[in-house]
Amino acid sequence: MRKTLSLILVIAIILSLSVPVYAATANRYEALAALYALGLIDSVQNFEGQRYPTRYEALAMLVRLLGKRAEAESWKGDIPFIDVPEGSWARGYVGWAYEKGLTTGFSAGMFSGGVSTGIRDMLTYVLRALGYSDKNGDFSWAESIPFADSVGLTHGEYNNSALILRYDMAIICYTALSLPMKGTEKRLIEKLYEEGAVSYSALVTTRLARFVNVGKQKYTAAEIYQRSSGAVFTVSTFRTIEDKRANVPASTASGFFITADGVAVMSYHGLDNMPYAAVTTNDGHTYDVVSVLDYDTYTDYAVVRVTRADWTGGMVDYFPWIDIGDSDAIGVGDKVYTLSSPIGMSDCMSDGMISTVSRTAEDKDYPYIQNTAPISHGSSGGPLLNEYGEAIGIIYGSFTSGESMYLSVPINVISHINLLNIGSSYDAFHQKLAAQKLASTLSVSETDLVIKEGETVTITVTADYPGNYSVRYRESNLYPLLCRWVGFTSKRTIDLEITGVQPGTCTVTISYEIEDAPAPEATATINVMVIENPDLPDEG
Repeated sequence: MRKTLSLILVIAIILSLSVPVYAATANRYEALAALYALGLIDSVQNFEGQRYPTRYEALAMLVRLLGKRAEAESWKGDIPFIDVPEGSWARGYVGWAYEKGLTTGFSAGMFSGGVSTGIRDMLTYVLRALGYSDKNGDFSWAESIPFADSVGLTHGEYNNSALILRYDMAIICYTALSLPMKGTEKRLIEKLYEEGAVSYSALVTTRLARFVNVGKQKYTAAEIYQRSSGAVFTVSTFRTIEDKRANVPASTASGFFITADGVAVMSYHGLDNMPYAAVTTNDGHTYDVVSVLDYDTYTDYAVVRVTRADWTGGMVDYFPWIDIGDSDAIGVGDKVYTLSSPIGMSDCMSDGMISTVSRTAEDKDYPYIQNTAPISHGSSGGPLLNEYGEAIGIIYGSFTSGESMYLSVPINVISHINLLNIGSSYDAFHQKLAAQKLASTLSVSETDLVIKEGETVTITVTADYPGNYSVRYRESNLYPLLCRWVGFTSKRTIDLEITGVQPGTCTVTISYEIEDAPAPEATATINVMVIENPDLPDEG
């Protein structure tokens, strides 16, 4: 009896308006994590979200939302408030804000910083951070709640008498970050980023990561097609030189140029097991893949170099190319596009949005960008493009059990590669992989088992095959036990459940099953003894 588990059971490998975050939907933990990462609060664990914020704390958030935390904390000088002592953590904030005309205190000579703040005070501060002025008549303190509702800062959840919690303060401030400044399309977080108050490394760890793209030119779908389609090609692979000469490909996939001199990106699995590869551009010219700069069989990318001489002997001066974007600078809801050759049909475009920025499929160490831009067999290796016309992903595959659940490898996996390198020849690449595959091994977490009738044990099978592979098991005796693949726990490990059925012995043999490549001799065996279980009910 033979049972096979393939990596493609989990994922089908494919060969051949920015939306503001509002208080009504913001999650308090998301808000706290983002504010902490951006340096706007000092702790998440000790945030004390269930207590009321003080006037000191509300003022401090205003200053930080203005990007002036460092200035305030280093401020020295005299202030007219006798109740703000020397050495107080808040003294610099109060002094700086008073000097800039952002606060006048609670009463003559008193700031009353320890008093709990109300919703209208908090909203007034945050609206000022967004560029609105109560002094110039944009709004009034008394009407700050309906005005905040009108600009999307709040959504009717507060009334005039409300005392807010620190959790509310955090959500309001987090919401403000993705709202536009008064009279502009620029968001508050973009302003803070441009001014250097928020760092790139901090911003890309939050759900506001897309805003590091501030200032870039956005393009329509038609404009992106015009700018990018010439850089996308169909990849053809061939089993033999005769097949190549007759132009009879074994499989087709997609890819795209990232430099004018022929450096291109595609999926590793689009080349797997094939000794010859060529690319055909949308103008009908075909060029050989001559070298491989870098690849990863588990991440599933290959960066290659394509010759500038086509199959007819003509030379191209340069190739159109696509700029590499930043796959860290994306967010759920971002518009995306694909360009590829589904089922071998070149020059096809689709659009959608990012569903999840980091989707774990087979292995948590290899996350994907999940999106809704449709792809089909043959799309693999094409670019996933953002609305700036940059490649942010390499098309990979889809979940077969869902709808519009497409996956791309984040483009930043190739950011370490020196694109000026010549690379190793394609023939050397193929021979190296063939040797690695023949030398592959299999191992199991346990080789000898003694289990009772009805007992189930999980065995981890570890495979080191570099590329697409399947594994199978065979039992030497069908009756004592039942085997069942549970699934891949990582790119290299698969769980096998073994259940005792009746007393007896059996050997389970694990081996590779590989198509289009010589299979390694590797095997792993598990010797199983099933013993009687006296606790089971007597069937008689």
